[in-house]
Amino acid sequence: MNQRNYRHARPPRRTAGVISFIVVGAIAFAWAGGSRNPGDTPSPSSSPQALVEQTVSGNAVAVAKQLSVVKLGSGSGYSRAEFGLGDGWPDLDGDNCNTRNEILARDLTGVDFWNGGSNPPNCVVGSGTLTDPYTGSTVRFDRAADPDAVQIDHVVALYDAWRKGASTWDAATRVAFGNDPLNLVAVGGEANDAKGHADASEWLPENAAYRCDYAARQVAVKAKYGVGVTEAKQNALVATLTQCGDPELPKQ
Repeated sequence: MNQRNYRHARPPRRTAGVISFIVVGAIAFAWAGGSRNPGDTPSPSSSPQALVEQTVSGNAVAVAKQLSVVKLGSGSGYSRAEFGLGDGWPDLDGDNCNTRNEILARDLTGVDFWNGGSNPPNCVVGSGTLTDPYTGSTVRFDRAADPDAVQIDHVVALYDAWRKGASTWDAATRVAFGNDPLNLVAVGGEANDAKGHADASEWLPENAAYRCDYAARQVAVKAKYGVGVTEAKQNALVATLTQCGDPELPKQ
């Protein structure tokens, strides 16, 4: 969830995978652009952007309890390139602005863009200020001076997904997963490095005020793409979300 200002490759520490789970009772999933069975892996015939535009809804605790408990698979063959991130971030929606810049523009305040030359208008974020959700601290971003100060984290790690089944997904689904705004958040570089590939049973944000949002977003991403959980991670998510008052899942 890079180039110099993207996350650097690390020795694998995360967990990941594909699952199917049955949603019962009041847990309802709404998929934009058509209906699917809850928990199904997105259709191989869908484009990455079409998959990104699908949404999932429900209350976080109930959905977390329905996530399938899976065993960790092998990390063999994993690379960021498998998620469309081998040469930087792509432009899925065709507006000539890549995913990274779109997330920076979404999450930073006081944004100044690099315009002119070959830069798309109001796309390339040159500077801005981030309130790091993981630490609560203020981070000043200046692309020219320190492009690594703010990085884009995958809330559900790519390697986490890979080890729980993403290795079997079609290419479109992996690209969608790697570039879905639901699974992306701008954070300080140090916080991103500290998290590494850890899942919710191993790491939660230092900023306690963000833990509810973080846990709910993890559940939403896993539900949307059919990614499983270890028993320890499921327990950690349910415990955190129960303390949070069982929030609704975020849409994007």
